[in-house]
Amino acid sequence: MRSPSFTAQCKRRQSGSAIAEFAPCLGVLLFLVFFPVVNLMSVTFSYGCGWYLNYLQTREAAITAKVRQGEIRNRSTISAVLQQVRQDWSRTGLGRFTHASDTSERFLLTAEVPNIDRALTVTTNVTVSPLLIVPFPARVPGLNAPVAFSYRAQRQVENLLY
Repeated sequence: MRSPSFTAQCKRRQSGSAIAEFAPCLGVLLFLVFFPVVNLMSVTFSYGCGWYLNYLQTREAAITAKVRQGEIRNRSTISAVLQQVRQDWSRTGLGRFTHASDTSERFLLTAEVPNIDRALTVTTNVTVSPLLIVPFPARVPGLNAPVAFSYRAQRQVENLLY
């Protein structure tokens, strides 16, 4: 039979080892789980912010476009309006949160039925940076490298000039 002092020493050693292993385990959990999940949430939110920019640009382009005989007559005005929308968006909290860079857009007039339906397609490209830079040895988009998103939306042209 063992003495009571021997079992008390064993219990004390076991509970002390749990405290000693907690700090390394917490560091591994933070590095491998918490920070990547925070970056995943921020990249997901940035995707939604980029979609909203594309929505705003498509709406403004459809309102501004003047189409006559299947051609856009005011391309320079539309380009200026799209650039202004992008600058206004980048000054808001949405644009600042995403750390957006290399934002570009282009537009194209499409017709499903000739001379009847005219739609303007706007393609927006946004490159966003992750909220936290996690130091991994390999470059992982969304974790320690920027992510490029491309959005495309279509809307009916409102100013058809025949």
